[in-house]
Amino acid sequence: MSTPQATRAPRTFHIGQPIRWNPPKGAYGPKCLQTLMAGQTGVVTRLWNESYLLATIGNRNDVLLNQDFVDALA
Repeated sequence: MSTPQATRAPRTFHIGQPIRWNPPKGAYGPKCLQTLMAGQTGVVTRLWNESYLLATIGNRNDVLLNQDFVDALA
């Protein structure tokens, strides 16, 4: 008998929503834009698919972010 796998609750984001980008250390290369933007806040500009979104973050527009590493802000 196998044990059930834990599934992550669905996360939903919407255009205009404030977010914080929090990728784990080492998830991206040291010179990658996603690494340079780590810890910064921004705003969702477009939903890419069920796993990614585009955001204005820092002084950059439409940065592609993995939703697994995005925190919604109130």
